[in-house]
Amino acid sequence: MDRRTLLGRVATASALALAGCTAQNRPTGGGDGGDGDTPTTEPTTTESVDIDDASFRVTGIEGSGTPGADVSFDVADDAIRVEGVIQGSDGCKTAVLEAVDYDREADAVTLAVITADRPDAGDVCTQQLVFVSYEAVVTFTGGLPGHAVVTHDGTEVASATR
Repeated sequence: MDRRTLLGRVATASALALAGCTAQNRPTGGGDGGDGDTPTTEPTTTESVDIDDASFRVTGIEGSGTPGADVSFDVADDAIRVEGVIQGSDGCKTAVLEAVDYDREADAVTLAVITADRPDAGDVCTQQLVFVSYEAVVTFTGGLPGHAVVTHDGTEVASATR
């Protein structure tokens, strides 16, 4: 490609880019059949929801149980509360809150609970399944999300909509 062709294409692209920028700042019609000079206003955004804090505690380790989770929305405290049971592969396992993620676009929070080795378990573990009970509380600023999901070791076990 020669120099003149390259410069011509760059000039054309620049002119098109600038034309698009200036058109965005013009007032738009109000949709009332008027002359189109009435500017429209952008909707005001309300306070956004953000995670404030997350707490997690193991409440028991049993030899039997039913894995799952119950999710509740506490509107008064802007909190989501989860009570659950996760299955561990042996007596050395416990539950850990791996992550709490809030997706603003979906207005959904996900709590990822996993099994991990207990730090105090030692070197010898029973080869029996264990069922670890836990409680999690996630508090928010700006209100509550509309949806909550709980996963155990990557598999969804509960979801709730406010």
